[in-house]
Amino acid sequence: MTRPRLARTLATLLALLGLASCTERPGPTTARVPGPSFDFSNNPDNGNPRILRFGETVGFLIVDTQNNLFSVQSGTDRQFGCHARDVFDVMSVQWLLANPDDPLTARIKETRLGQGVFIAVFRGPFPFSDCADLMSRKIAEGTGNFVNTDNDVFVFLHDHDNHNAFGFTAQGTLDRVDGSGKAHYNGLSKCVWDGFDLATVKCEDKINLQ
Repeated sequence: MTRPRLARTLATLLALLGLASCTERPGPTTARVPGPSFDFSNNPDNGNPRILRFGETVGFLIVDTQNNLFSVQSGTDRQFGCHARDVFDVMSVQWLLANPDDPLTARIKETRLGQGVFIAVFRGPFPFSDCADLMSRKIAEGTGNFVNTDNDVFVFLHDHDNHNAFGFTAQGTLDRVDGSGKAHYNGLSKCVWDGFDLATVKCEDKINLQ
């Protein structure tokens, strides 16, 4: 599986363009990139131009062909556009810029965190035919935590020697839709890409629902 990387990239690129236009944007409390914390985007800034922080409402997909499952972890419960209610969580995003003066053609490392994101698990295979088909295959849904990392968000925009590595983990306690109780969920997606040819994207996706 490849996550909907291009759609996310376009949205994120627009966010970066807006952020890059603010030449005096304040930075974080320290110059060092902190470890994962579900509140780092709310910390006071200290003027460091190498670190940008913002919030986004996006969704990430896991397709586990071995277990014949797929799942969505998202800021909303839209579920591929088949359902729409209130936003559950705006994910906190932190970018570490290799060159703040030329952000679009320099390496950007991303850490993306979400707490209380919507998670739903469906029986495979993926894709589905329509919304009725999707909803009939839902096994469990609820909320959980999410951590995504990317070592070079816009790798395709600049020369590079290293492969792009990106991926995420998600965990939560979900409600089984058949009313049989709770289920603990763990989702994992880890990918590598040469940054040039989408055919070279290699991912490992795993879903554990017990």
